[in-house]
Amino acid sequence: MAVGNALPSVFIKYLSSHFDPFTQSFYRFLAAGVFFLIIAFIFFRTELKETCADRRSIFFIILLTLVNLGSVVLWVTGIYLVPATLAELLSKLQVIIIVVFSYLLFRDEQEVIRSRSFFAASILCIAGVAGVILGKGAPVTGYSKGVVLVILGSFLSSIYALLAKKALNRTHPVVLSTLNVLLMSAGFLLLGLFWGDPGSITRAAPGITVFMLFSGVIGVGSGVGLYLLNIRSAGVVVTNMVLLVTPLFTAIFAFLSMGEKLTPWQMVWGAVLVTGCYILIKSQRVIVKDSFQKSKCP
Repeated sequence: MAVGNALPSVFIKYLSSHFDPFTQSFYRFLAAGVFFLIIAFIFFRTELKETCADRRSIFFIILLTLVNLGSVVLWVTGIYLVPATLAELLSKLQVIIIVVFSYLLFRDEQEVIRSRSFFAASILCIAGVAGVILGKGAPVTGYSKGVVLVILGSFLSSIYALLAKKALNRTHPVVLSTLNVLLMSAGFLLLGLFWGDPGSITRAAPGITVFMLFSGVIGVGSGVGLYLLNIRSAGVVVTNMVLLVTPLFTAIFAFLSMGEKLTPWQMVWGAVLVTGCYILIKSQRVIVKDSFQKSKCP
């Protein structure tokens, strides 16, 4: 899952010279949606019919899609302005956002936010984000705008993760992925008709078009499908802990495919950011485990 989630930002950055953000997102999500629909129709036909017949589930999936659409729009647009590796590092900020929101939503976890580990980890995360942003030197306008868009996208992605956890209580992960991705493609089609150029696919080289569709199945499949499967089986926090290693794979793929590099200081502060997120998640798991054990004592 970690390797798969490292690929979308590289794919998006590579395709940015051929398609606008909305056009490539439409075709990538459409390819992934068709793939998911085939899988769901063959193996999860009953679950798919039950979910489509449940108005409450459909309403919640539409809400989930709107949040995810906003997140992906901000994130993809941001990647057009900053290096893919930098965008992947900044997206790890969603870890601290997810943890904070979980404390606000679940009263039994509020003890964690008062722990020393939480405070120390938060300081590392904030310092890491600041260092990654400023490590480039004097930021240009496009660079600064891209950073803001990626951070805002990470915030909405955190909301999406928490909503997805709730949606998975009623909907099978593959079915949820199928409907979510198909609705996302419809949303990007509408955005593309107003602010993009869906017809540009006819002017692109056949190899680029095939690559774009393939990247949709692989990238979106990992970013949505495997992500939801892991949230259901391991939970939001553990899933995002695994994803802390994605910037490393993104950096490798971006360097091999586009020669993209971060400055030495950005790499140092990126390590600080990931370390802070790791400590934050570990502290949450330890304290929640202790609280659970105490609650079982007579």
